[in-house]
Amino acid sequence: MATATTHNRDLWTAEKVSELIAYWLGDMPVTEIAVRFGVTPQAVKTRAGRSSLPAHVCGKVDLSEYPNWKIRRCKCCTYEFFSEHKGLRLCDDCKRSDLGDGWMVW
Repeated sequence: MATATTHNRDLWTAEKVSELIAYWLGDMPVTEIAVRFGVTPQAVKTRAGRSSLPAHVCGKVDLSEYPNWKIRRCKCCTYEFFSEHKGLRLCDDCKRSDLGDGWMVW
């Protein structure tokens, strides 16, 4: 029997994460993003957090705190993520996993 967890894990392909990043930075409301992907708003917020995306405040993203931000591909898993500066090359998932061992992150 498939669980919701399995389904959600299968949903977040590299292409879907790229779409999520575009919607998120385009100030699309979390509820609308959730409807487009067929998941709960909490699932969208969780994946956004794992992609290091800045928080939505009143439905908007404030990028003024991140003057050197860029969407980069993780050197480990190749998923796109929100990088605050040019030295940040691993996504949060890889930094927390065994996959990121051996990479220098500062």
